[in-house]
Amino acid sequence: MKRPSNKSNVNSPENNLKNLKCDLKGLMKLPHDSTNSGDFATSGLLSDAELPNIPLIEVNGYGLISFPLNDTTFQCLKPLCKQKSCGNGEETLAEKGRNSYQLEPSQFEIKNETFTNQINLLIQNKIRSSLGLAGATIYGKIYKLIIHEKGGKFDEHKDMENE
Repeated sequence: MKRPSNKSNVNSPENNLKNLKCDLKGLMKLPHDSTNSGDFATSGLLSDAELPNIPLIEVNGYGLISFPLNDTTFQCLKPLCKQKSCGNGEETLAEKGRNSYQLEPSQFEIKNETFTNQINLLIQNKIRSSLGLAGATIYGKIYKLIIHEKGGKFDEHKDMENE
């Protein structure tokens, strides 16, 4: 797919963003026109009506859990978890002092089909359109379930590339 040319300011942020969008659309084989304009990333708030139901998560070796976790449930889950890791450049390190733990997707299952359907609707209706991907098939994928002990924290961070 041919990038738009603007010889007056080739390295401007606006041109770089246009070129990136053009490259991404070319890779996804979407038509490059104004009907597919969108953002590189998306975020937003949901209305009460859009909020998904409770997920009903079943953890292998424990059973169903509800949220928020109480201390007894957390202490039973802790031996099933690994300490949450974080990226530091090319290294992956355990997050010491944050009291955060993780379960891999193979260790749990979301049992509430309504919750899953609501998440899929959000992905297809809100996220896909805000990214300008109306003609594309997109999906969500569970990466991990992170749980924090009382006093644990979730600091702002940059995610590592996972796939």
